[in-house]
Amino acid sequence: MHSLKKIKILHVDDHPVVIEACKEIFKNLNSDLKTLEIDDARNCDSAITKIELSAETTPYDIVIVDLQIPESSKGKIIDGDDLAMFAKRKLPNVKIMVLTAVNDNFRIKNILKDINPSGLLIKTDINSNDLLIAITNVIYNPPYYSSTVMKLIKNQMSLDNLQKLDSIDRKIILQLSKGVKTKNLIEYIPLSLSAIEKRKSIIKQILGIEKGDDAAIIERAKEMGII
Repeated sequence: MHSLKKIKILHVDDHPVVIEACKEIFKNLNSDLKTLEIDDARNCDSAITKIELSAETTPYDIVIVDLQIPESSKGKIIDGDDLAMFAKRKLPNVKIMVLTAVNDNFRIKNILKDINPSGLLIKTDINSNDLLIAITNVIYNPPYYSSTVMKLIKNQMSLDNLQKLDSIDRKIILQLSKGVKTKNLIEYIPLSLSAIEKRKSIIKQILGIEKGDDAAIIERAKEMGII
């Protein structure tokens, strides 16, 4: 555990129970966390005021924000997404940490794209120890994503990689799944045996297979819905 310098945190959530629970976690988990100065806001208006004041005095190092919070009274900030972007504009060096119950894949992808937070945690993923690890990583080694977010990113990377497979690659995979040996693939694929071997090596890279034979290609292809 790093020795933490004085870190100013603003936690924005309209559920007092969540804020108080996080405060207790920060207070009780580790003596090093005494160096964290925790402030909170229960709505957009309060958060806006505190962020603006912070920008004029001592800026917050981290703003933890829930996405599902009521809009500001003037309607300029309509949710946590807007508030996160507002904080980034007002506090150029701030690290945004999203702590939310939202676990919709489309929403998470947009959060990563639009807000690009230093930390993104789904509330159902975390316990007190996870929160400590998250805070430490956001400070020293961002970004930090909880398990649901990591699973989405991994799946998205896999889907992106699938676009690199052409029709020949897919035919090779299909024939392998039917039990055709590599030496016999030349009967089905219009390539030389050496070219097919090179293709298989590239297929393994695309599918994220570091070690494994034809069975590993087939298993991974089934997991990804290729066959």
